[in-house]
Amino acid sequence: MEMSSLDKLCYEFFREFARYEYCLKAIGLYHNTKDAKANWDKYAKQVEKVFYKPDNPDLIDAINYYMDSPPKKLLMMEFFHGMIHYLKKTAQP
Repeated sequence: MEMSSLDKLCYEFFREFARYEYCLKAIGLYHNTKDAKANWDKYAKQVEKVFYKPDNPDLIDAINYYMDSPPKKLLMMEFFHGMIHYLKKTAQP
């Protein structure tokens, strides 16, 4: 079965995110707990100046886009409402 372009994009995102998270842990940026979670807050503090004073035009554009159009937070009530609407719409008589 061939993957759709959305499936490929999701896979690439997951793969890159997993690699990045592994790298954070490998350089010691993790919480000192038994489940070894990456310490994103500590990482953010270390790279803060890159985002507040970027010198790369592509990064500046990406930051501006993100700040102008931040991702929306999906709340569970919105999710369930949407699922109920979808199920009613697609239910067979």
